[in-house]
Amino acid sequence: MATRPINTESWKGRRRIAGDLALRGDIAAARRALSVLAQDAESIEDRASILSDLAAVAAASGRMIAADRGLQQALRLSPECTVAKRNLSLLRSR
Repeated sequence: MATRPINTESWKGRRRIAGDLALRGDIAAARRALSVLAQDAESIEDRASILSDLAAVAAASGRMIAADRGLQQALRLSPECTVAKRNLSLLRSR
């Protein structure tokens, strides 16, 4: 199955690139990319999702307290953010 090329100009494309960086283990680059995306988010929901992604990156680097705080911040911003809810549940179950 062929993958579609990533449009790096789009917000979603840049988010996907940040996710790929994290999956490859380049946590510092993923954190930088996500921090920029958080500033560029056009909606509260998008910003909350990026904050959740940043928290997941923090958890991946062993910063569990920062991860928990980031997820709480995302949920304060958007209480219905399913990504943040799921990630917080996973984090607290460990």
